[in-house]
Amino acid sequence: MATNRPFEMCRYWDGLIKLSKTLTSVIAADRDGNWALHLLSIQELLPVFCVSGSINYQRYGSWYLEKMRKLPEEYPEIYKNYLDGKFVVKTGHGHFNAVAPDMKLEQTIQRSKKEQAVSLAKQNTKLLLLNGNCAIMRC
Repeated sequence: MATNRPFEMCRYWDGLIKLSKTLTSVIAADRDGNWALHLLSIQELLPVFCVSGSINYQRYGSWYLEKMRKLPEEYPEIYKNYLDGKFVVKTGHGHFNAVAPDMKLEQTIQRSKKEQAVSLAKQNTKLLLLNGNCAIMRC
């Protein structure tokens, strides 16, 4: 039994390193707008979903991958756009600056809520300097 322990640790660390590389490739695919790497990364994640018991991710991940592989025949124009990196939202010129559309939407909503909160706080609060001390007065 003592001889299996090092082997188990090696398997554990090997699996963790592979998972880390897969997740890194998912992020890189989205940040660079690399469609081929995106599909490869999703394919590499399917066994992870299966082992972790994430049945819905496994089911719909497989379905998604199958549909995306049929894209060149069914929707060649969309496929061409995806190959050009138009499946992500770029935030500027250059590389590694794109995000998935749902993440960009969430970032935009959060930013607008934050700006509204700051604007509201500025409207409702006046800062008074009294003898070098700060006092906040609500309007």
